[in-house]
Amino acid sequence: MKKIIISSFLFVFSLFGFLSTSADVQLEEKVLYVAGVAEYEAEPDSGEIILGVEVDSKQASEAQQKASERVKTLINQLISAGIKKTEIKTVSNSLNPVRDYNVKPYRIISYTAIQKIRISIEESERLNLLSKTIDLVASNPINNIESVNYYASSELVKEVRRKVLELAVQDAMKTGESILSSLGLKISEVLRINLNASNASSPSPYRVDDFAVKMNAMAAAPEQDYTELMPGKMKFTATANLALRYQ
Repeated sequence: MKKIIISSFLFVFSLFGFLSTSADVQLEEKVLYVAGVAEYEAEPDSGEIILGVEVDSKQASEAQQKASERVKTLINQLISAGIKKTEIKTVSNSLNPVRDYNVKPYRIISYTAIQKIRISIEESERLNLLSKTIDLVASNPINNIESVNYYASSELVKEVRRKVLELAVQDAMKTGESILSSLGLKISEVLRINLNASNASSPSPYRVDDFAVKMNAMAAAPEQDYTELMPGKMKFTATANLALRYQ
């Protein structure tokens, strides 16, 4: 009799455990996990050029004066071309002695003055002014051109991030609806949402070597237009992971 009672108890416990497990399985089976992916390309609305002059002279004051005069001339031309004074900033201004170490004691043989400026434009409709800057650089004794970079303003980044996240969610929902519809089911509730958007992959900067090629071409054929710059597009990506309850 004792063995029968124990067996019955074990049977009831096993049955309860089975029912509990089955309920969990049924509950879990009513949730569908889907992922959505989206990409969005946008043209940069801001850009900058960093350039300057490097002058070598036996007198420090003369080197500094010549560098300043060249930069001042360029700035005046930039302003006349439509670039605002507030868009032009000094990056660096240095004066360094050039020493001859082949003699003892070494002696200073000249001085090198370097002045650099940055032209920054944060209005998409005025980015073409960067091309005009290239023309002005080619016609001036500017011998230190570092780069041209295009990028997105903070306002554009916010706008595009919202858009690409919205597209990722739509992609996930369409996937969920398609799967459930094929089974004669439909979404009843969105249980969880996990969103992630990556930073924009900026277009490659305009390399310094490219400037040399461009300016040599302009010198060889000045009647042609070599100033068109192609900033490219920035790519934003996003993912959306959803947990969907269905019925």
